[in-house]
Amino acid sequence: MTDQDGRDLTVIYYAAEASIAAWKAHPEHLEAQRLGRARWYASYSVEVPRVERAYAFTRE
Repeated sequence: MTDQDGRDLTVIYYAAEASIAAWKAHPEHLEAQRLGRARWYASYSVEVPRVERAYAFTRE
C-alpha cells in the first residue's frame, strides 16, 4: 500500500514471536535488508504491535 506522499506500508502477521525471530535471522532477509539500506531507502521504520482482537465480515 502506498500513501499520498508515496510512502509504502506493508503489514505482515506472524503466529508467534519465534516466527518473527526466524524471519529476522533468515539469510535472504538479511541480504534484502542490507541492500535496502545501501541502495533503496533513505530511512524506514518498523513497528511490532500485538493484535488483541481481530474479526471480519464477508457478505455472501
